[in-house]
Amino acid sequence: MPIKINKVILSIITTIMLASCTSSKEEVVNLYSTRHYTIDEQLHEEFTKQTGIKVNMIKSDPDALLARLEQEKATPQADVFFTADYPRLYRAKEKGLLEAVKTDTLLAQTSPKYRDKDNFWYAMSYRLRIIAIDTNWTGVRPSTYADLTNEIYKGKILVRSGGNAYNISLIASLLAKWGEEKTETFLKGLVANFARSPEGNDRKQVADIYAKKGSLAIVNSYYMGLMYTSVDPEVQNAAKSVDLIYPEDTHFNISGFAIIKNAKNKKNAIKLLEFLTSEYAQQRITAENFEYPINPNVAATDIFLNWEDSPKIDNVELDDWGTYYEKAVILMDKAGWK
Repeated sequence: MPIKINKVILSIITTIMLASCTSSKEEVVNLYSTRHYTIDEQLHEEFTKQTGIKVNMIKSDPDALLARLEQEKATPQADVFFTADYPRLYRAKEKGLLEAVKTDTLLAQTSPKYRDKDNFWYAMSYRLRIIAIDTNWTGVRPSTYADLTNEIYKGKILVRSGGNAYNISLIASLLAKWGEEKTETFLKGLVANFARSPEGNDRKQVADIYAKKGSLAIVNSYYMGLMYTSVDPEVQNAAKSVDLIYPEDTHFNISGFAIIKNAKNKKNAIKLLEFLTSEYAQQRITAENFEYPINPNVAATDIFLNWEDSPKIDNVELDDWGTYYEKAVILMDKAGWK
């Protein structure tokens, strides 16, 4: 029988784990992360080599980590909250869990579009939510998200779960731009065109196009880079079986971080943020994980130049759609996007 551990015990375990990694003489920074990429651990190791500061990282589900931050608010056990998408940073700020920080280095290394106006959080990278389409598709190709409701795509669209944060963020941004009525109509039309019940991750959607289970998919841009450069020939073949469409209103999301309020190792945490937004780290993130850089002095990897024609990123500010996250979940569920 599985052993159930309540949140209090889990928090205690976390404290012990972090404490066990730390001696009184050792410089550390403790990190709660929702990201799952090898590049992160490699950069943390490089940071330690350069500074002598050890990075202790605990990875978990974003909502679980957010709940843990609330439980530990009086005595925080972590110094940095690192998320794979924006809404949890928004919610953490709203809940008073973050501390504003501003250094000349952070300001110089991050474009204003990719940091909080009050300096509570900074993006490390951004990614685009784009459309993959079968290279053999001979019909009209969509140029906007709204086009995906066209009846010519009935039974052709592949997507992952409606509970996925990337999809919820997309719909939240549409809510901010379109309003509830138009967004609800869009969702009904989109769901009506699904090729099958939502399942798998973004790579699965592309693989299913390759397997002729559908013709179009909504995916994050960086997954395509990872698939295109995979050592697995079949994964590469799947990536090459689709063309990429950057809609006229391409949705962008960030992966970012914030200093936790009353962090014990604040100075070390700031050094980590400055390192991860540096030109060196940004070049590695974009070259190896195919995320878009937020440092204005770093260009996107050349692989994107073969796919896109100056993507027209939407002008909806992150703060504008952060408030619509919960409403997006309600509307997606109502439309049947499970």
